[in-house]
Amino acid sequence: MKPHDRPAITGASRPLTFDVEAINERGEMVPTAIAGENPLTLYVDKREIVTLMTLGQAPEALAIGYLRNQRLVQSIAEIAAVQVDWETDSVVVTTRKATGAESRAPREGHDGQDEKAHRHHRLRPGHGVRRLDG
Repeated sequence: MKPHDRPAITGASRPLTFDVEAINERGEMVPTAIAGENPLTLYVDKREIVTLMTLGQAPEALAIGYLRNQRLVQSIAEIAAVQVDWETDSVVVTTRKATGAESRAPREGHDGQDEKAHRHHRLRPGHGVRRLDG
């Protein structure tokens, strides 16, 4: 992967544990470290996808791994940025498609139509769509 293909990430990790006051076997209050899960809502190109639970050590890697595992992105090169905001318990993933890094120019149809009209033409019955029952 080329350096310019790598996404920009925030590096917003959280401590794995936090201290709480607990009572030991002698009835004494003692600070005790416990793991703390945090909700993290994943957004991709301004669309809410899922809320994950995380310890918070590597939230950017969690988001990228989730997207790859669910096949929502085919390659890490498709991701432009991963930004974590613990104040809102969210991670925002911006794809290169959303930033215009991929070509966003509409394709010209056969007679000057835009791509949407061209797709509609291709999908109309009798225009290249074969029926499976006949």
